[in-house]
This record gives sequence, C-alpha cells and structure tokens, in this order.
Amino acid sequence: MADHGLDGVTFSDVGRRAGVHGTSVQRRWGSRENLLFEAIRSFADQAIKIPDTGSLRGDLVAFSRSLSDYFATPTGGQILQMLVSFVDNDPAFSKNRADFVRERHQATRAIIQRAAERGELREGVTEEAALALLLGPIYVQMLIVRRPVDDDFIERVTDAMMHGISA
Repeated sequence: MADHGLDGVTFSDVGRRAGVHGTSVQRRWGSRENLLFEAIRSFADQAIKIPDTGSLRGDLVAFSRSLSDYFATPTGGQILQMLVSFVDNDPAFSKNRADFVRERHQATRAIIQRAAERGELREGVTEEAALALLLGPIYVQMLIVRRPVDDDFIERVTDAMMHGISA
C-alpha cells in the first residue's frame, strides 16, 4: 500500500514480497478487500496504542497523539482516505470496513471504561458519546480542515472534552 497505493495492491505483488505464489495469497484471503483489511488491521494494531496512563486526560492525550501520528504516515493517510471515501456499493468492502471500525471502537472503549471505573466520568456520559467527542475533532481537523493534528490542538481539544465529560 505504501509503495503503490491501495489500487496498486495485487495478489501477485504481495505473493512476490512474501516469497509465495500470488494464487496462494488469493486462496488464503479470498478477496483483495479481505487482504487489504487484514493488512490495515495489522498496521493499526501495531501503530495505534491504547494507553493506560492511570488518568482519563493522560489516556486521551496519548491516544490522540498515537492516532494522529498513525494518520500522518503515508499508509495511515491512505487508510483514512479509503475508510471515508469509498462508496458502499461493494458489499465485501462495506462489511470489512464496518468490522474494522467496530474492532477499533471496541479497543478504544477501554479508555472510557477504565475512566468510568475510576469515577472520572460525569454521570450519564455514554461510551458512544465519549468516543465521538474523542475521535470527531481529530477526523474533522484531518479530513475537513485539512490541517495537521499537533500537540497544541490535542491539548486544547482534550481540555474541552474533559470539561464536558469529567465528574
């Protein structure tokens, strides 16, 4: 993906890089979409860390930095564009995208769940609302405003979020 973009990924190229025949790769993953999303899952699992700093604010800042660093890489940027720009007329792609987003949200929920266990959340704040407040500003900054997510932005957004959801 980093070398040829998403459209340039082929079973033959992946097989050649892995030292196997392209048909072996195709047999293993079944479709190009399955192969792409497995690579995306693996890259995301390695690059986006779910921190446990002991405080909600610390976790939010560390996670936001990890996420923005991930999307600032060439591969991460391509993945972000792919997740938001493809139309839903491809059932295999849509299912993989939905599964990927669900898995990432589930992993990120740990930040909110730990904060709730520590009594750091205002009563009535749902995991979904907290996740939307955490992720929304980053995606808007990167996709709509098209500016980098720097430390100052992360700190300001985190402080605003803390004001809204903290106990």
